[in-house]
Amino acid sequence: EEMRRALGAGTWDVVLSDYMLSAFCSQAALDVLRERGLDLPFIVVSGTTGEDTAVAVLKAGAHDFLVKGRLARLAPAIEKAMRDARERHERLQADQGLHSSEAAFHSLVEHAVVGICQATLDGRFLAVNSSLASMLGYPSAEALVAAGLAQVWGDANVGADLRARTHQSGRFAGEEVIWRGAKGQAVRVRLSGCLIDMPNGSPAVEVIVEDVTERHRLEEQLRQAQKLEGIGRLAGGIAHDFNNILTTVVGYSEMILDQIGADKPISADLIEIRN
Repeated sequence: EEMRRALGAGTWDVVLSDYMLSAFCSQAALDVLRERGLDLPFIVVSGTTGEDTAVAVLKAGAHDFLVKGRLARLAPAIEKAMRDARERHERLQADQGLHSSEAAFHSLVEHAVVGICQATLDGRFLAVNSSLASMLGYPSAEALVAAGLAQVWGDANVGADLRARTHQSGRFAGEEVIWRGAKGQAVRVRLSGCLIDMPNGSPAVEVIVEDVTERHRLEEQLRQAQKLEGIGRLAGGIAHDFNNILTTVVGYSEMILDQIGADKPISADLIEIRN
């Protein structure tokens, strides 16, 4: 209980423990440290000698074992134990930071609104995110990976050409191609990517995939509307010009009919011209 109170009362650098006291022992002290979740250097200093005792103490979790009659090594042992503890703490922080970074990156990729994938240079999916699977109509990322990249290309030759150019230049951007969805539907996508090195040293391609099917459809509609607008302006201009000419023809026909009268032989021809 006194050890628990002491541990809760401040911050400590190292624990020195006798191997065996009348009411306490090193194993019990180690148990207290573990229940508190503390990683403190723990050194046993004991009058008990014997290799078996030292091995048992170290196996139990102590960091070092010293004999009371030979304490010249105590200061170096404390320094080493504290240095090791700092290194463990730094490794733990680095591991936690790496884990947090990997988790954040995974979340970013998984929740991206665009498709993201990694593929080998010979055309196999290594990993895809859920957005890409949904874009192509697959129920999951695993299902898309199982289907394979070859199943996705609308034209295998286009895929082979893009891989060859990527292998040569190392990157590509804004490549619009036709992919096939899970039900064979055409999906127009815009691809941008670059070469990367995988942990095993082999090269791969990391690609961002944007679905531009709807945008392409709207752009095509806009182009058609612009064409129709141009045709409408042309037709309006032609109609206006014809109207001017016809107005002149009708006007002069009526003027001549008024002058010669409707009973003349030529009047029927003038009426036909007017009509």
